[in-house]
Amino acid sequence: MQDIKARSDQWSPETYIAEAIVQKYQNGMSARQLGFEYGVADVTITGFLKRRGVFIRNRGNARRTNQIRENIFDTITEESAYWIGFLLADGNIYHPPKRSKQLNIGLAAKDWEHLEKFKKFVCSDKPLYYNKNGVFLSIYSNRIVEKLAEYGIVPRKSKTAKVPESLNNNRHFWRGMVDGDGWVSRRRNNNRPLIGLCGTPDVIEKFQNFLQATWYNYRPHAINSKSDYCCEISVCGKWAVKIIRLLYTDCSIALDRKRSVVGV
Repeated sequence: MQDIKARSDQWSPETYIAEAIVQKYQNGMSARQLGFEYGVADVTITGFLKRRGVFIRNRGNARRTNQIRENIFDTITEESAYWIGFLLADGNIYHPPKRSKQLNIGLAAKDWEHLEKFKKFVCSDKPLYYNKNGVFLSIYSNRIVEKLAEYGIVPRKSKTAKVPESLNNNRHFWRGMVDGDGWVSRRRNNNRPLIGLCGTPDVIEKFQNFLQATWYNYRPHAINSKSDYCCEISVCGKWAVKIIRLLYTDCSIALDRKRSVVGV
């Protein structure tokens, strides 16, 4: 009887079985589950997959009960642009040692449905985590995290965030930014609509540029500098209505409580 190492190095199933194993592994089955199904050790399955050039999930990835859509940010669509903006504003990246890179999102508990929308976007069935202060989701994926880094979504980005050039004038991206790090509301004293955004100087400058590119008669509003790394812009009245409608009308993804402010 062959030992485990020999089987791991030499096992070569028939073509149709080999194709089935690759497909099942890529769809989320573990090497151990496949080993039980085909009567070999899990290291035999892993060795076979490596020889076929298949990416081997580590422990973080192996905990998934389904295969998330790791190519979801490879193409800019309305949804991917929105979530890039949202994550640039409100996402957190963590690189734990010897584990998959991690994308974390934490929101107020009342916004739990918005995290469910993100789960649907990436095809994850991982449960949300709640505590008394909020709701949280973690996604383990080297590929997603590395792709997001191309858009400036990296660890400790709060002082360095810059708007990706390809998304400067993308309203879906800016809607994501406002949903993540901005506000849409009404003034208490006169009920006038109000919209604002907080971010790095680059983010706020590019937001003003986006509004100027949209309306030739838009005059930049005053920027309130809170520190060297953080400033904010706030717009009220008729211009707030125009901006809210620009960002939130005819869109498939948004934070519902903000979209509802002016009934769009």
